[in-house]
Amino acid sequence: MARHRPKLSRENFATNRKLVDAVKALAADKGVTPAQLAIGWCLRLSSKVIPIPGSSKRERTLENVAAAHVSLSDEVRRPFLI
Repeated sequence: MARHRPKLSRENFATNRKLVDAVKALAADKGVTPAQLAIGWCLRLSSKVIPIPGSSKRERTLENVAAAHVSLSDEVRRPFLI
């Protein structure tokens, strides 16, 4: 089903790559992984949003839990709102 979504089409690959690079750079600036940044962002959307990341490795689970401590200012959160 994903291949039928316009934002995931080949034509949008370059744009999507720029977004990925921006997330990676922001995460690096904050000293966290891109996954932690994404989970932290989801946590701050609303008290009704509960991210449920999957993991098969203990290290990744601990990394995901640490996302609860990622600090995001309004300036950082705003550009990612879709």
